[in-house]
Amino acid sequence: EWFTRKEAEGIHFAIITAGIASTVSIALEAVPEWDRFFPPDLVLDLSNSRHQVLSITGQKALMLRDLRPSSRILLVDDSLGEDPIPSWILRRSQVKFVALPYEGTGLDLPRCAQVDAELLS
Repeated sequence: EWFTRKEAEGIHFAIITAGIASTVSIALEAVPEWDRFFPPDLVLDLSNSRHQVLSITGQKALMLRDLRPSSRILLVDDSLGEDPIPSWILRRSQVKFVALPYEGTGLDLPRCAQVDAELLS
């Protein structure tokens, strides 16, 4: 599984939703094999954000930087086409990103390969 390989490479995961974190946690009950990748402390929503910016993806980028101050960060999101991260946030947060199709199928094999390529760049 892709998540297991990434975990073995030292990659950490988080889910930040513009919705409600507990709703995502409930949905994750359908995939118990992901429990170790997405524990409750890494399923967050924007109500926890200390950053008051208009861009939802910008808030997510800044929250990720807060979570991992000295790490390399890659934001994978389906809203990036609709709500690109403002350039000042990209510069300040140093977050890279991979855009998924909006309301699409999520992380399929081609998208995982795209994430892998971005992680290696």
